[in-house]
Amino acid sequence: MKTSLILAISTAILITFGSVFSTYKIPQSIFKAIEKGDADHLAAYFNQSIDLLLVDKSGIYNKDQAEILLRDFFKENEPTYFEIIEQQQQISSSFAMCNIQNSKGDKFSVYILVRKFAGKSIITKLKIEIVE
Repeated sequence: MKTSLILAISTAILITFGSVFSTYKIPQSIFKAIEKGDADHLAAYFNQSIDLLLVDKSGIYNKDQAEILLRDFFKENEPTYFEIIEQQQQISSSFAMCNIQNSKGDKFSVYILVRKFAGKSIITKLKIEIVE
């Protein structure tokens, strides 16, 4: 009886704190949007303001401005190759580093920071830099 009670309490504690301290993983749909060059789908995850670096443009942009800049970038640099290099997961945020390549052979490094806020995935930082 005492063993069963201890086991039940231990299980309840693990379930409660396990969910509180579980790490946050970037949704696969974000990676798919980068892979396809789908600025509209990616922008759906943007914060109201986003720290954006796109090769030669850098700054804090509102969601609509960032979507236009990203759409223009992908129009000129449609990805033909995509690879996730690294992902780091934390309790309420995650970041990833990826590589993309366009049909002209230009290679780009992509850094993305995603935070979980009110149950939603929000992109707060996106950097796309050319690899020399």
